[in-house]
Amino acid sequence: MRYDICGLYDEQFEKLVIGICQKLLGIKVQHFSTGPDGGRDARYEGKSVEFNSTGKFIIQAKHTTNPIAKFSDNDFVSNQSSIINLEIPRIKHLFEAKQLDYYLLFSNRGMSGEAETTVRDKISTGSGLPSHCIHCLGIEMIDDFLKKHPEIPEQYGVDFIFSPLFTIPDEMASVIISYNKIFNTNTKPKVNFELDYIAMNNKNNINRLSDDYFKYIKTFAYSSFSDIEQFLALPVNDSCREYYDDSAKALQSVIIEKLNLGYSLDEILNSIYDRLVQNDSDLKRNKKLTRIFLYYMYCNCDIGKKDVETHETSSN
Repeated sequence: MRYDICGLYDEQFEKLVIGICQKLLGIKVQHFSTGPDGGRDARYEGKSVEFNSTGKFIIQAKHTTNPIAKFSDNDFVSNQSSIINLEIPRIKHLFEAKQLDYYLLFSNRGMSGEAETTVRDKISTGSGLPSHCIHCLGIEMIDDFLKKHPEIPEQYGVDFIFSPLFTIPDEMASVIISYNKIFNTNTKPKVNFELDYIAMNNKNNINRLSDDYFKYIKTFAYSSFSDIEQFLALPVNDSCREYYDDSAKALQSVIIEKLNLGYSLDEILNSIYDRLVQNDSDLKRNKKLTRIFLYYMYCNCDIGKKDVETHETSSN
């Protein structure tokens, strides 16, 4: 399979590159914090068996969300404001300051042999760094390396379960913000939300949700489920109900796909939560409610697999 590297954030791609470099060069690869990097995301000084070289290695990661992007694209190599043209002065400064002997450029772009030569020669001509000291690594090489070392994503906290959830954060945020305005008051309407535990146990087994995770859901979120149910039932909140339904349907299609690939619902729910709060500032400010709404969706049978028995006996 090909990893969905385009679906990562820039910071996640950098982590992935650091993981690869620590395999290629050694554990002493130094990762720089997010911000202006002066032409480097990481560095290593020492001997590299893989590159049969010894010296100062500068590592640069260039991520794109375009799944068909190539090293040969004008915005990457040719335009006056291209990524490579902007990097060359930084590379030249590091080389002239004797802070760079070898330059490793990683990007999740497709790279032909001709494009690799073009990029390498352009960097060499502009910076003075010898061409043989420049190494370009494209999506093909990154994919091959990850297949040989599938442990890297987990070790470096990179989540490949989901591609970006494009429209869900805005919809979820609208629902949660509206809910928070009403149910932070002292006049909350109350109804009883009851879980059919026989049906839920069956549903948990089908979705590979662990007993410990379900206990956590009950402890963390169950007391709010009746409030959410009442909120969504109020006629004044019809638009929120539509947003909620749209979000649940979008999530459901992704969840079923990932369940069929063998992921547990524990992993999937955690990945959804991480993606939502990273994608939307309102959800990030309402982390607890974001989790609670996800767990309500599951316990209300709006997301996750369900067989006929579970669907018919769980009428929440």
